[in-house]
Amino acid sequence: MLEIDNRAQLTGVIETPPQYDHECAGESFYQMMLRTPRLSGTSDVLPLLVPAVLMPETLQPGMQIHVCGQLRSYHYLSGDRPHLRVCVFVKTLQSVFDETLPGNLVCLNGRVHRPPVRRSTPLGREICDLMLLCPRNFGKSDLIPCICWGRSTYLCAAFEPGQALKVTGRLQSRIYQKKIDDQIVSKTAYELSLLHFEALEEAEPQPQGQSQPGAL
Repeated sequence: MLEIDNRAQLTGVIETPPQYDHECAGESFYQMMLRTPRLSGTSDVLPLLVPAVLMPETLQPGMQIHVCGQLRSYHYLSGDRPHLRVCVFVKTLQSVFDETLPGNLVCLNGRVHRPPVRRSTPLGREICDLMLLCPRNFGKSDLIPCICWGRSTYLCAAFEPGQALKVTGRLQSRIYQKKIDDQIVSKTAYELSLLHFEALEEAEPQPQGQSQPGAL
C-alpha cells in the first residue's frame, strides 16, 4: 500500500478577501486567493480553502502569510459538465516573519492515473502532462494534474498507469482560452510543475471501483 504523503507550503500575499465556500459537518470553509512570486518575476494566483477557525479577524488583501496544508481536488458539476477543482486545503496559517520559509513547495506520493501525454507547445517547448491519484485518509484520494518540462518529459512519458511516484514541485496557475457555445472564454488551470520525481515501486494494475477525488 502506498504511504500517504501530501504536504503543501505557500508564502505569498492575500489577493482576494475570504469568501464563504461551503459547510461540512458543522464547520464553515472559506476560499481566498494567494499571490506567490516566481523567480522569473511573474507570479501565480492560487486558491486556498481555509477552515473558519483558522482565520483571524484581521485577515485581508495585501497581508503576507505562510500556509501549510495539503493539495486537494474535488469533483463538482457546472451545468451538466463535471469539473475538477484543485486547491490547497489549509491546516496552519501565520503571518510571515521568517523569509526562509518555502514560497511554493508541494510534496506528494501518488500513482499514475492514466497514460502520460508528451507534447510540444506552440513555441516548440517539450512538456508532459501527468495525472497523479494521491491517497488521502478515510479511503479518499486526490487527482492532481502535473506537468514536467524538457528532458524530464522522456522519463515521465514512460511511466505506466499504476506506477507509484514520489514528486516535488510548485503549484502554478495557467490562463488558457476555451471555446464555449461559439464564444472564447478565458479559463485558469492549476497544476503541479514538477521539480523532481522518482519511482517508488513497480506499477500495479488499477482496480475497478478505486477511490475517487472527493466531492463538495
